This record gives sequence, structure tokens and C-alpha cells, in this order.
Amino acid sequence: MAYDVKVMPFDYDYNARGVVEVLQNVRTLFMTRAGTCPLDRELGIDLSLIDDPMPTARAKLQVEMIQKLKRYEPRARISKFGVDSRVLDGHLLLTVAIQVNIGEGWL
Repeated sequence: MAYDVKVMPFDYDYNARGVVEVLQNVRTLFMTRAGTCPLDRELGIDLSLIDDPMPTARAKLQVEMIQKLKRYEPRARISKFGVDSRVLDGHLLLTVAIQVNIGEGWL
């Protein structure tokens, strides 16, 4: 089973457990700009690819997200990657389908 994760602001649940915790961690990882976390400057996504042509930026972003998930949230993996063509306040909406492994196999 895949869970859609939209890369946009959300209310953080400090008591989250299980699948909800993993999905929240993924969203936080993808919404953090690399270099902004004081104790781990590599945490987050490198946004230097923003000005690249769309096909190049999309490919680089996919690689970046896959690598960061393997390092920071190994309980999750991307099963589908999409960019919503609707513009929300000048931002593109990324949607990533995530599979989660919490000890019972990949959900």
C-alpha cells in the first residue's frame, strides 16, 4: 500500500507512532532545505536545482529524495513521484507515494 505525501506545510503531531510517524518524518525531511539544520547541515533537500530546466530538476530531485530517505528514514521508500501542475501561491506541489516498513513488511 502506498501513502501519498504532499510536500506542503502541515500540523506536526509530537505523539505520532507507526505509519503516521514515518510519513510525518518524510514530509519534514522533504520540506527542510539542506543546510538549515544547525546540527546536521545535510538534513533536507538541496534546492540548488530550482533554476534547472524542469526535466533535469525533476530527475535531480528524485535522486536527492531517494538518497535522503535511505539515510534519514530507512523505513520509507518512494513508489511514485509526481509534480502537480497546479500552482499554489507560486509554488509547485510535489506529491510522493511512499511505502512504509514498520516491521510487518512494506505497507
